[in-house]
Amino acid sequence: MKRLCLLGFVIVALFCSGSANGQDLEAPLSKFKAETDLARKERLLNEILQHSEAGPQLLTLAETTGDVDTKWMAISGIGFAKYEKAAPFLIRCLGHEHHWVRANAARALGEIRYRPAIPSLIHLLRREKDGGVIEQTSFALQLLQAKEAIPELKRAASHGSSQTRCCVLYAIGKLGTESDLAFLANRLYDSELFVRMCAAQAIEMITGEDFGFPKGSGLMNPLLPVEAARKWWEKNQSRFK
Repeated sequence: MKRLCLLGFVIVALFCSGSANGQDLEAPLSKFKAETDLARKERLLNEILQHSEAGPQLLTLAETTGDVDTKWMAISGIGFAKYEKAAPFLIRCLGHEHHWVRANAARALGEIRYRPAIPSLIHLLRREKDGGVIEQTSFALQLLQAKEAIPELKRAASHGSSQTRCCVLYAIGKLGTESDLAFLANRLYDSELFVRMCAAQAIEMITGEDFGFPKGSGLMNPLLPVEAARKWWEKNQSRFK
């Protein structure tokens, strides 16, 4: 899902820079719909998002297009436009056959902060196999502060992708409480160092401990914070049983 993340950062920057209210949307929408090159398509979406009517227009397009790339990119735009009236459509898209559509619909619901979607997002997490969809759903649940999703997040933390496991652990760290520390501590022994680091960071989020992760950019030995987290848990685990 790296392309989704890059697209998100570009869209946020342009959308927040200002809007071109009152300008005609028909031309960029038509070009966006017809364009097949994804890089040019992204640039057109950025242009559309500068208009005050981007939300409803993108919803109409997402509902009617038969092209998957147009659909998922329009859905992504709906999220960044914070167009809440699209929420029922986005919830329906959680069941779409294409994983990019499901992933962007989940993320958009989170961006809109549409809390009534929480049960649907939890249901998606329960059945989903695609790592990218799980990652975006986890992030959406985090944005929605959906603490009730923690049991399903824990189940999803066993996914085969280390990136997916890390995203899920991060969400648990944001949403969890001390009762979730034992679960996270077990992940300090994951086969992947990346996941072990994410587990240590998640424990930091809940406890406020400092295991030595750098506060800014710079080199670090990734083994040291993990080892510090393990030692902390071995010393303090009896407090959390």
